[in-house]
Amino acid sequence: MEEDVIAAISTPLGRGGIALLRVSGAGALGVARQVFTGRLEDHRVSYGKVIDPRDGQVIDEALAWYMKAPKSYTKQDVVEISCHGGAVAARRCLKALVQAGARIADPGEFTRRAFLSGRIDLAQAEAVADIIAAESEASMKAALCQLEGLLSRQLGKVRDILLEVVAHVEAVVDFPEDEVEDLRQEDLERKLEETLSILDGLLESSSKGKILREGIKVAIVGMPNVGKSSLLNAMLGTNRAIVTDIPGTTRDTLEECMELEGVPIVLVDTAGIRDTDDLVESLGVQRSMQALSTADVVIVVVDDSVGLTEQDRAILSAAPGRPVVVAVNKVDLGLGKACEKELKAAYPFPVVRISVTEGIGLDRLREVLLELAVGGAGFESVYVTNARHIEALKVARASVAEALEDVERGMPLDFVGMNARRAIVHLGQITGETVDADVLDRIFERFCIGK
Repeated sequence: MEEDVIAAISTPLGRGGIALLRVSGAGALGVARQVFTGRLEDHRVSYGKVIDPRDGQVIDEALAWYMKAPKSYTKQDVVEISCHGGAVAARRCLKALVQAGARIADPGEFTRRAFLSGRIDLAQAEAVADIIAAESEASMKAALCQLEGLLSRQLGKVRDILLEVVAHVEAVVDFPEDEVEDLRQEDLERKLEETLSILDGLLESSSKGKILREGIKVAIVGMPNVGKSSLLNAMLGTNRAIVTDIPGTTRDTLEECMELEGVPIVLVDTAGIRDTDDLVESLGVQRSMQALSTADVVIVVVDDSVGLTEQDRAILSAAPGRPVVVAVNKVDLGLGKACEKELKAAYPFPVVRISVTEGIGLDRLREVLLELAVGGAGFESVYVTNARHIEALKVARASVAEALEDVERGMPLDFVGMNARRAIVHLGQITGETVDADVLDRIFERFCIGK
């Protein structure tokens, strides 16, 4: 199968300036020469016509370039043809390639060949799919870090330490007559503790991975008419929510997406929370309380011109155990009722003075929101986003911890080596050294066909 010549359209079908077709395999050059009239020279772009290999009928004008193995994405011979965009032109060109001897590539088959050829490891291959699926700057940066091998290098460092432990343990156990010098207990403990520290850091980073996959849900809650919908509009930079001076205008939750320093944010505007006999409004209040209890971060908006009310205090007390920032709104009115002083004395939440109408304090509110959501740090370092990786890291970490316990309890070195080897196997499932074909099939089937 790996020797087959495969072909696919690598750009989305539909109207566009160009469409790109990719051909890979030992016979890629021969197939391409049957359908492309221009010269195909190594790493040079050529102009020509795409023709039907059966009768020579011109299908399209195109540019094409040949990448001789191993200097290509798959490390095989690769030809890429850039024809005019549009479903008809691209499909006719692909049909010509199939008639010339290629077959349609399976989903992810180009990247699978890149992995099998050793050009990239499995973690890098999965990063390709993450780049394609990225919907925010932060998720794009994360995927690029993984594609560049930053995660793989961290795992490689752990693997090297564990291999050193295993090699020495096996030498001591298998060749006792050679009087192989034992690693001192403190040296074994130090090596295993170092691997635990790296693995713990990677697992801790997975919380950011959840943020990139699902976004941060931020609920804007408070009493009626304190400026929640106005704050939503200001954060979005558009008039998305209806704003009036009539209390209770918002009767339901309203969700809108935005990015904050590249981090995906789902803002949830809610109905004003108060006691009411209005059936529709009371249903809205129930949804507001549900949003408050399920959000990742809560912005509680209070009115500086009124001061803290019992209802405000009830809302603040209803959000224990989750990140909360209090936005004291309408500070431009100059009617402050000591809100900030009471808030800081009674509650452990950061307080930001704002005026939505004047734009006061909104940048500071964004800073605090980012700090609460992701610890203030960006997405520049290595961290884990893939659920499969997280599970493998957890098992590897447990095995290393067990090996460390074996050393501390003075257990035979066989046990230490067994647990270290188990950790190596599970780390290999991330980078591909120890993964089986069924897992590979599941990974690559989620790729698009042209990649």
